[in-house]
Amino acid sequence: MKRQIIALLLMTIMVASVSGAVGLAAATTKVDALKATVTATTLTVSKRNPYVDEQVTFTASLSQRALSNHHIILVPISGETVTIYHYVNSVTRDPTTHRMNCHVQRVDDYAATTVNGAITWTTSWASAGTTTYYANFAGDSTYAKSHSGPVTIHVLIPTQLTLDAPYNQQSHPRYNTTQLSGNLTDLNSNGLNKYERIVITAKYQWKRPADTTWTQGRITVMATGKANLQGAFKDVRVTTATNSTKLLVEYYDFQAHFAGDSTYGASNSNVVNLP
Repeated sequence: MKRQIIALLLMTIMVASVSGAVGLAAATTKVDALKATVTATTLTVSKRNPYVDEQVTFTASLSQRALSNHHIILVPISGETVTIYHYVNSVTRDPTTHRMNCHVQRVDDYAATTVNGAITWTTSWASAGTTTYYANFAGDSTYAKSHSGPVTIHVLIPTQLTLDAPYNQQSHPRYNTTQLSGNLTDLNSNGLNKYERIVITAKYQWKRPADTTWTQGRITVMATGKANLQGAFKDVRVTTATNSTKLLVEYYDFQAHFAGDSTYGASNSNVVNLP
């Protein structure tokens, strides 16, 4: 009976020792995490709105804060692994099945930071679209983990805008008119029906009959309603009101401008000069 009691006491002591060791280890890990140096991870990119197939470079930087001459500065951390990644299949909820589609993280690049505390990754995209990227440092026993803010890339399809020579120029007693045509395409010569975002600017000069010098001016005309499905716009009329006895107006160059949209990049046409 005494042997059983002694064995039971020994088991109780062993269990207590193990539990204490586990608790001590957990506490030590927590304390170590608190002692880890605070870090900062940032992510920058060379261009946020690139064109299809245009190369862009991401730079992820890892640093820690330090005090120098009574000022807080960021000191690069080298030799630590930083990851650049993005998500695919964003979280959405099906309104019928109420099923959730979860984030899937896709790692784009990872490497040890250089003496400058940075890693770089260069890439391009084969099609238009929007993707958001992040940089992450997982942390270790020396440095605490940190995460960058989002960097959103919006890839655009490049466009080409041409402007033909002015035609049907007319001078009237109280106004002058010039008509213009042109074409908007992508780089594969596919016509773009985007006339609502095309404007034509015209530089001109004017003077009164008694003036010895011309004054320079500029007007803008919308091409709204003047395009077809092939991307051509035509019969855009540039008109200025005038009185031939009080004001002389001469146009001398024209240029078309496409503002771009969520899919297609902005572009400017050639400059057309009047003879």
